Amino acid sequence: MPDEPAWQQTESFPFVTHSPVFGKDPEERTEVRIMYDDKYVYIGAWFYTEDPSKILSTSKLRDELKPDCDWLGVVFDSYNDNENGMSFWTTPAGLRTDMEVFNDATGSFRYEPINISWNTHWDVKTHINEDGWFVEMLIPSSSLRFQEKDGQVTMGLILLRWIPQHNSIYIYPGIPNEYGQYSAWKVSLAQDVVFPGLESRKPLYITPYALAGFSQLNELN
Repeated sequence: MPDEPAWQQTESFPFVTHSPVFGKDPEERTEVRIMYDDKYVYIGAWFYTEDPSKILSTSKLRDELKPDCDWLGVVFDSYNDNENGMSFWTTPAGLRTDMEVFNDATGSFRYEPINISWNTHWDVKTHINEDGWFVEMLIPSSSLRFQEKDGQVTMGLILLRWIPQHNSIYIYPGIPNEYGQYSAWKVSLAQDVVFPGLESRKPLYITPYALAGFSQLNELN
C-alpha cells in the first residue's frame, strides 16, 4: 500500500467521469499520484470504495483484459507524438497487462488500435482493505521509450479507473466519450506532463536457463 510520507508531497490528479455520463464528478474517491527518480517511474493509486465487498478481480493471468474486474490503467504517449502510446493496467489482484496503442486509438472491432501481445518489464503491488484497493506501480525508465530535449522529457498521460459495479470509467484528463469504444485511449487528447532529468537507459535482460548433457560409454567385460 502506498503509505510512505513521500507520496503526500505530490498532488493527486483531478478525475472526472468518462462514462456513462461524461463530466460528472466521480462517485467514488479516486486519487493517483506519480513520482520518479533516475531509474523508475512510480505510480500510486488510492481507490476508495463505499462497499469494498463489491471490488471485483477474477484472474491473475498475465495480459488478460476482462471487463468484470476493477482496473487501474496508465497510458503514456512517451514520444509525445499524439499517435502512439504504451499502457499499463492492473487489478486488485495485481494482474499485469501491458499494451501498445497506435493510430491515436482510432479503429474498429475488427481492426483494434491496440497490441496486447506487447510486453515489457515492470512490477506492481496491490492491497485491499475496508476502505478500498490501493496500488504501487513501478516502471523502469528503460521500459519507456522517450526523447529528451533540453534536459527534460515531455509525455502525454492518461489515467483511468474502471468500476464494473457502477459500469463507470473515471479519467484524467477529461477526455469525452464521443470518439467510440477507444475514446479513453486517445493519446492526442492526453495531458502533457514534464519529467525534468529523466534519463533513458538501455535495458539488459537476463533469461535463466539450464544446460544439460548426457554421455554414455559402453565397455565389453
